[in-house]
Amino acid sequence: MRVSFTLIAFVVLTLFSSLVGADVVTLKDGTTHEGTVISENRAQVVLEIVIANIKTTKTFPRYKVRSIEYKPLEEVEEPEAEDAPEETPETTGGDAEPEVEDEPATIGDRPDPVMAMQLTIKGTLGEHFNSRGLKKALDLAVKEEIEHIVFFLDCDQGYLYDSLEMLRLFNAYDEYFSYYAFVNDDLPTSAYVFLAVADRVFLNPSIELGGDMDYSNCLFGTDRITERPWRVDLPYREQWSDELREAAQHTKKPLSFFETDTKYSEQEVEVMGMPVFDERTGQRAVRRFDRFWVPETTGQEMIDAGLGEPISGSVSRLGGLLGIEGWRVQGSIASRAMRADEQAAVRLGKRYKVARQHFQMRLVSLTQDDPRDSDYELVYQKDRDGTLRFDLDPIPELGETNRWRHSVERKILQYQDCMEAHKELVKIVEEGQELGLKQALMPEIKDGYLEEMRLQNEWFIEHQREIPDEYLKLDADPTRP
Repeated sequence: MRVSFTLIAFVVLTLFSSLVGADVVTLKDGTTHEGTVISENRAQVVLEIVIANIKTTKTFPRYKVRSIEYKPLEEVEEPEAEDAPEETPETTGGDAEPEVEDEPATIGDRPDPVMAMQLTIKGTLGEHFNSRGLKKALDLAVKEEIEHIVFFLDCDQGYLYDSLEMLRLFNAYDEYFSYYAFVNDDLPTSAYVFLAVADRVFLNPSIELGGDMDYSNCLFGTDRITERPWRVDLPYREQWSDELREAAQHTKKPLSFFETDTKYSEQEVEVMGMPVFDERTGQRAVRRFDRFWVPETTGQEMIDAGLGEPISGSVSRLGGLLGIEGWRVQGSIASRAMRADEQAAVRLGKRYKVARQHFQMRLVSLTQDDPRDSDYELVYQKDRDGTLRFDLDPIPELGETNRWRHSVERKILQYQDCMEAHKELVKIVEEGQELGLKQALMPEIKDGYLEEMRLQNEWFIEHQREIPDEYLKLDADPTRP
């Protein structure tokens, strides 16, 4: 019985000694773990735990860790100082406290990491970086209790409607985050929303900002079928301008840099160096540009006006400029959150471009080689009994009826191809609307065009075998012997 009691006492003392002076890791779900932190980096924290003299380790992903409390071990090992009290009795009282403060205080005073999420804005706003993916990234940042969002701007063009959605998202999540813009390359007008909402802006002095919108209203002569789909941004110009100025005013930015303007220009249309004329007016066809823009400026001008600060170092060193200790930047989790929406938008954009071009080519083919535009002549013949008659097929293989039939067969195939191309385009447009891609538009053709194609196709099928009387031409003299 005595042996058992001794064994139990040994185990209890071992457990107790392993917990004294242990580091405490607190997770974001509220659970705590005690032990010794043996490894710590941006990706993970490794904690060593001793149970009954058996060492084991636990690994925690960094993003799940709320805090780490380091406890110095010297307070537990005070008996070592009692070994030589008689040799230097006059110094034990004065020197003991500085030794405890100077030792592992550097580990215990290490600041808790301050996490920031980097959003890399590249390519085309509304496609490669879009508001659907942005919302997922911001939701993830709220869940992970991230407090700082850094915009790393590297985009070259974009749609107004989608940047307006992004601006509204930033305003909706404003209570959760502080925003910072890091601009190292030229910036288009549509990306000004990031400058407007950012609490602080860091700029390369040599870059150019603003200027013409890449996607604006563009008319090709008077041909409505070939009108560009960029008109999608027209209804959003006024809203975009008003909300951009409100955001800039809220962050105390100079409003002169966020004033919008519209300018107009025309260019005569040429195809392979030859002028193109309007069929209805006979005048030169022109391409009309209606450009909407934020006036051009430079990074240095913005810095001089107090809107931004010059870039010094990389995003990872931004914490020093902000005066934040323990600055840690996470970029991969944002990329993973937005990747699916980015890939879906890019794939659909490619499909839309091919399908729309295919449909337009099929549409043009319907206006060419219409069998009803040809003349089909009657041929004079005398029957064996001497009666006169007109026949379309004096030689069936070479007659007018066969010419009609072959032409109608080609036209039926053209209508069927065009209707299939139309259905495919409608399918892609519907998918684009589900993804929020307003740039996926149907060409502006008159209402009911698909129904008209269907009726024309049915007419040709019905009259495929014989030429209707209204398309026959009487070219022979019936009275001639």
